[in-house]
Order: sequence, then structure tokens, then C-alpha cells
Amino acid sequence: LPTFVTPAGLTPRSLSTHKPMTDAYRERELEQRLVLEASVRSATEKASLLKARGGSPRQALEEARRRAELQRRQKAEVEPQKVEQELWDAMLAKNRLAARKQDNSIRTPRWGVFPG
Repeated sequence: LPTFVTPAGLTPRSLSTHKPMTDAYRERELEQRLVLEASVRSATEKASLLKARGGSPRQALEEARRRAELQRRQKAEVEPQKVEQELWDAMLAKNRLAARKQDNSIRTPRWGVFPG
């Protein structure tokens, strides 16, 4: 597990001073709180940078949704072609294998029986 440090320089282990059973619980709780605080801080910084560039979080979300929808449509167009190509490739490989087996069965083996 990563070690988190609070702004005061305290780690979860240095803050827990209770019984061993509650220590693990308190440590986990503190780590979760620190992760939450770090992600809120990061999101706040990103939002302020976005506003400084003239955008808004809502516009960024809408743009991300538009891109996701475009990618979904492109994938929907390409996917059937890809599946059909894979089916054709499998069928051709199967036919090649069958033809090779048939060719091998027609030939007389080297050690074969000679009439005579």
C-alpha cells in the first residue's frame, strides 16, 4: 500500500494509537480520507486550470461525451466488417487444411506398397 502523508506531515501509522484491531481500521479509514482529499484537490486544480483557459467543466464533459459517441459509432461500423473478415479467414484456413489433408491422402507414401 502506498504511504500517504497529511499536510501536517503525519502518516496514517503515526496517527493511530489504539488497539491493534482498531489500528488497522483507523489506518484504512485515514488512508481513504487522504485519497479522497487528494482527488478533490486534484479535481479542483483541474477545474481552475480549465476555467483559466476559457472553458468549463460542463463543456469538457459534453465534449468527452461527443467524442465517446463518435468512437462508439465508428466502432459499430467497423465491428461487423471485422467479424465478417475473421469468419472468412477461418473458413479459408479450414478449406486450405482440408485440401492439404486430401492432397496428402492421395499421394502414395514413400514407403508405400508397389504392385508387382
